[in-house]
Amino acid sequence: MQKILIDCDPGHDDAVALALATRAKEFDIVGVSVVAGNSILKNTVRNALDILAFADAADIAVYAGSSSPLKRPLYNNSGVKIHGENGLGNQKIDVHAGKVQSMHATDFIVQTLSRTTEKITLVCLGPLTNIAQAFLKAPDCKDNVERIVIMGGAVYAPGNVNSATEFNFFVDPEAAKIVIGSGCEIYLHTLDITMKALFNKEEIERLEEHDRGKLSRLV
Repeated sequence: MQKILIDCDPGHDDAVALALATRAKEFDIVGVSVVAGNSILKNTVRNALDILAFADAADIAVYAGSSSPLKRPLYNNSGVKIHGENGLGNQKIDVHAGKVQSMHATDFIVQTLSRTTEKITLVCLGPLTNIAQAFLKAPDCKDNVERIVIMGGAVYAPGNVNSATEFNFFVDPEAAKIVIGSGCEIYLHTLDITMKALFNKEEIERLEEHDRGKLSRLV
């Protein structure tokens, strides 16, 4: 079983990713760190807690991280047009969610990587601020990273902020530079790939057929 740490900014897309990750038997989710991006930090943290509770995975600890990028304010239109004021299209999830942990996400990342006896894969779905801060604070913690899986950047597809720029890298390019240049093994999934990752009608029907519970209705 692969140990993974998910760093995210839910957002519809990250909400679905979190929900699906809880159902993947090959993953051991050691924790979820949250960053501002698709919405302000208050919203992204609440959304992470709510989605995990909705997926019956409220036992997975959630840590609040950076509320702004390393060297600039959070993008003014950060995700609102796509993800709504609350980050989930203004939809509310009626669940009894857990509480965010008291430790800052950066410290959680450093502590988890520094103390592990088994290498951990970082799955990064939002701006890379938390990961960059962890690497700056404790460079040696990178030694226990198996790989970093990143959703970010655009190559052949047009950007989703402007004609050339993908959202996650646009929000905190300094953090992206630090993580990409960290020396860790990087699996970069650009906007080109995510634009092809679609649910068609037949796949939705199969999901509903095999999982008739509330999670399939969310996804």
